[in-house]
Amino acid sequence: MDIEAKQLRHKYKYLSAIPSAGEKLKRQLSNELDELVDAIVLLHKPDELGWKLYFEGKDCEEICKFLFYVGNGRGFTFNST
Repeated sequence: MDIEAKQLRHKYKYLSAIPSAGEKLKRQLSNELDELVDAIVLLHKPDELGWKLYFEGKDCEEICKFLFYVGNGRGFTFNST
């Protein structure tokens, strides 16, 4: 697992653990999380959580299936749940 994937998971868990009273901190952390997700998408990294968060943030009514191929030939299929 690379650095971006580790940072993404750490910030995602941290964001989930912050109480609602920490509104300013949550906003800041959410922005940092968005930047990490954008980097994963831009670089076509095979990170399932990164792509999941990316598509959850999109304004789509129905997402059934996405198939992405990265440079090493591995494919990822994401099903909406």
